[in-house]
Amino acid sequence: MGKSDTPDNSKYPPVKPTAASTPPNGDERRRIIEEYARPLREFREAIKAILRRLTH
Repeated sequence: MGKSDTPDNSKYPPVKPTAASTPPNGDERRRIIEEYARPLREFREAIKAILRRLTH
């Protein structure tokens, strides 16, 4: 038998929490949301315009 299938975890350092795992504060969060919301809004408007042209 000999070796087991489980990896030897002592070779790997413990995982440190990164900045991504800590929730952003209010202002930072608002900025991130706005950053993602803007292109989505533009995309939605473009879809609406296309649908209007197809249906009229």
